Amino acid sequence: MNQDLIGRLHPLLVHLPIGFLILAFIFELLTFRKRFKKLRQAVPAAVLLGFFAALISLTTGLFLEEEGGYDDRILFKHKLFAFITCGFSLALILLISYQKNLEKGKRKAARFLLFCLLMITLTVTGHYGGSLTHGAEYLSTAPSENPKPVQVMKNPELVYNDIIRPVLEQKCYSCHSSKKQKGQLRLDGKDFILKGGKHGTILSDAAGAGCLVERIKLPTDNEDHMPPVEKEQLTSLEIEILSEWARTGASFDAKAAEFNAPLLKKYIESVSSVETNNWWPKDEIDPAPESAINILTQQGVRVSKLATESNYVEVIFNSSVATDDKTWDAVDLISANIASVRFSFTGFNDSDLMRLKNAVHLRRLFLDHTRITDKAMPAIMKFMELNYLNLVGTEISNNGLLSISKHPALRELFLFDTRINKVAIADFLRSNPDVRLDTGNYILTNRPTDTIVFRPTLP
Repeated sequence: MNQDLIGRLHPLLVHLPIGFLILAFIFELLTFRKRFKKLRQAVPAAVLLGFFAALISLTTGLFLEEEGGYDDRILFKHKLFAFITCGFSLALILLISYQKNLEKGKRKAARFLLFCLLMITLTVTGHYGGSLTHGAEYLSTAPSENPKPVQVMKNPELVYNDIIRPVLEQKCYSCHSSKKQKGQLRLDGKDFILKGGKHGTILSDAAGAGCLVERIKLPTDNEDHMPPVEKEQLTSLEIEILSEWARTGASFDAKAAEFNAPLLKKYIESVSSVETNNWWPKDEIDPAPESAINILTQQGVRVSKLATESNYVEVIFNSSVATDDKTWDAVDLISANIASVRFSFTGFNDSDLMRLKNAVHLRRLFLDHTRITDKAMPAIMKFMELNYLNLVGTEISNNGLLSISKHPALRELFLFDTRINKVAIADFLRSNPDVRLDTGNYILTNRPTDTIVFRPTLP
C-alpha cells in the first residue's frame, strides 16, 4: 500500500473518532440519571475505540499532508488540535482506568471536565479540517442554488485577461490559488500556470491540448477529472474556449480580435449579458405605499416585489380587471417603484398608457395583444430606462417602429404579428445593432431523431 493511498483514506476514517467519542460523551451524560447508570460500563470501550480511531486518522492525515496544496496556517491548527484530541482521549482512558485513586466525590467531576475539554478540541479539529477541504468561509457563506455566471466583458481585448482568466477564477481558484494549491498547482497567475504542478507542465503535451484541458474533459467519474464533481463544472462552451486557447499556444498576450475560436462569439454573448437575471434598477427607493397596493390587489391587479432586497415592483393586469380612476390613482402612487408592467391580453389602449407617465424607472413593458397603436409610441419614448418592449399582436406599423428607433435604452423588442414589414425591420436593425429584435414565426428544421413532425398548412 503506497503512501498516497494511505493518505486518501483520511477523509473516510476521520469520522470514526468523532462518532465513538461523541457516543461516549452521550453515554456519560445519560449515566447522571439512575435509569441509565448501566451505560457507564460502555463508556470506557467507546473512549478506547475513539482513541485508536483518532490515532489512525491522525496517521493517515500526516500521509495526506505530503500531497500538499493546503493552507499552511489552517493545516497547522488542524494538526495541533488533532494531537491535543488524541492526548485528551488518552488522558480520559487513564482517568477511567485509575479513577479509584481519586476521592469518590471528585471522580464524576473530573471525568465530566475532561470529557468537555475533549469535545471542545474534537469540534475545533473538525472545524479546521472542514476549512481545509471546503474553504475557511464554508460555514459563514451560504451556498448558492444558482451559481453566478462567469462575467466576461462584451468587447474583450486580451484573450487571457478578459476571457480565460475569468473562467479559471470562478471554476479553478478554489483549489488552485494562493489560498490552496491542490497537487502543488496554482492557476492565479501567468508564472504559476507556466510552472505547472506536482506532475509537471499543464499546457503542453504530445497532443498539444495540454494536461489541464485533458483533465477537464475526463468523465466526471474519473478520479483525475477537474474540477471535482462536488465543485461547479465548466460549461461546454468554456471547455471549448479553453481548449482552443491551449491548442493555439496558450498565449498570455494574444489579442481577442486575433483569437479565432469558432464558438467565441456565442460564448461572449452567453456570458456578457449576465444582468438579464438582475435587470431592475439598483438605486435605493422607499417601499411602495401599502394602501395603494391593497387597492390594486382588491381590484384584481397583481403587485409583487422583484426581489426581497428590492423595493421595485412588477404590476400585472389581467383581462378581467376593469380599470377606473381609482385604479389609476393607486398606480400613480406606486409609479416610482414600478420596474415592470404587464398588460398582455387586455383592453389596454393608447390613452391608458398616458396614465403611466410617472413610472420613471420602468424597465419592462408588455403590451402584447392589446389595443396599442402608433399613437402610443411618443409616450413610450418618455420611459427613458425602458429596455424591454413586447408589441406582439398589436396594430403597430412601420411608422410606429420608426418613432421608437432612437430610444436610448431599448435592448429587446418583440414584433411578431404586427403590421411592420421586413424593410422597416432591416432599417431599424441597421440603426440599432445592439437591439435584439424578435419577429417570431420560426420554422424549425426536422432532425433524424424526431418522432413527431409538424407540417404547417400553407395558404
